[in-house]
Amino acid sequence: MPDEFDPVAELGLFPEKNFICSCRGFITRNNSMRDLCARFIRNGERFYDAFRRYDDLVCYVLGREEASSGNRAKWIVPFLKANGASDHALLEASRASMEIMPGAESAMRYVSQLMPTFIATTLYDHTMMPVMEALDAPLVGMSCTEMELDTTNLGRTEARRLREVAQEIASLKVPKTEYMLNVPMELDGHDVEIIRTIDRILEEEIPGTACHTLMESVGAMTSNRKAYNLLDIRRQTNIDLDCTFYLGGSRTDFQSMDLVKDSGGLAVAFNGTDYAVRGANIAIMSNDATVGAVFAEEYYNGGIQSALDLAANWDRKYLKKLDFSDRHLLSTMLEAHPRKLPEVCIVERGNEDEVAERSDAYRKKLLGPRHVQDNLPGNRRGPPHHDIPGALHRRDAHRPRRGPHPHGPRPGGDDPDASHPRRPWGHRLRHDIPLPPRPLLRLPVRHRGHDPRRLGEARGGLRVADRHGGQGRPGAVRIPVPPQGR
Repeated sequence: MPDEFDPVAELGLFPEKNFICSCRGFITRNNSMRDLCARFIRNGERFYDAFRRYDDLVCYVLGREEASSGNRAKWIVPFLKANGASDHALLEASRASMEIMPGAESAMRYVSQLMPTFIATTLYDHTMMPVMEALDAPLVGMSCTEMELDTTNLGRTEARRLREVAQEIASLKVPKTEYMLNVPMELDGHDVEIIRTIDRILEEEIPGTACHTLMESVGAMTSNRKAYNLLDIRRQTNIDLDCTFYLGGSRTDFQSMDLVKDSGGLAVAFNGTDYAVRGANIAIMSNDATVGAVFAEEYYNGGIQSALDLAANWDRKYLKKLDFSDRHLLSTMLEAHPRKLPEVCIVERGNEDEVAERSDAYRKKLLGPRHVQDNLPGNRRGPPHHDIPGALHRRDAHRPRRGPHPHGPRPGGDDPDASHPRRPWGHRLRHDIPLPPRPLLRLPVRHRGHDPRRLGEARGGLRVADRHGGQGRPGAVRIPVPPQGR
């Protein structure tokens, strides 16, 4: 009863609370599944985009009963296996492409010492292992998509067929048509083709094969499973949903966030999609994770009403005068944004559509698809494809078998192919086989006025050039010019 005497509240003690968050947008920046597809599958970005579009269409547009957002995590696994991926290769590729959000490590360590903290994500466990190592937060519990590739063997014929199917999926055009919630709309023609093609593949091509067993063995952390995981956390910790802080951002978080919101807890959409914002109390748009720790501290000490008051009065003057329990944390957040604070909005019925549109646009701008090589810190182009153990050379994996290499057989030595000089160059290579040396760079010889005498003197001689195309400048590089026959 509201008027009942509560000795715990009289002593100034707060009821225990817990913190649950998703990964992308708050902890990591890059799309790990898309990066893995780009690493191991030809046209992997387009392949993943088609599957993601199909996943969204069958869940939110068609509304199929058996559909659950996030099933693409298990649909793409057989295609990764068919293109040479292994458990170790996925682990190394995930570590190479991982991007941690600014302030995520300190924010997760801070919150985990404040209250029980859990991560629920659709990402593979191969991806989450390097992420947990980077966070260095041993008190954080983690639930993700679990799978094992090395326990299943695919035959050559089946793997070849899967690679052909992957290119068929990658050839599908993904339209930019957006569908409104609860508004009847006619499907785009390209969306109809995506649904028909992938429906046929999942219902006719995959069943009855070894890859179907592999696909069904994947424990994908879909939207439904995230909601069940939320109830499991409630049972394990004995903390009700009205004392739960759920911070999410993807479409798979909508059901869990909506459940927490309806139960009286705090649901925050951090760089959230349009669906995630519709299930949240507060929407935050920030490129720094420290803001999430600020709201977690305020919620832990004052409850949901204090967090809502903080969001309603979100400006620099108010924050400087605020009686905040941890001034160092608040000062760190203010110093990280000297010019403009992150955008914070309370989500209500009147502004739900507007905030959802702004948050979704900000998420696409901040976390939008980029080339997998551009995600590597400190390396603009990234490591070559054959540096990933178990991966196939992109330049050789899809070259047709047209006889020996035009530049001759492989060099000798310890090369396992040295004893087979006539072996076609189009066979699939492993990462431990060296590439042949590149042919000598031959540059055209240019002369002023095209004097024949100067041209005759240049044959068999040396041409002096530098990177600017100058002739005879200091520091120029001498490039040998091979003799030219008449």
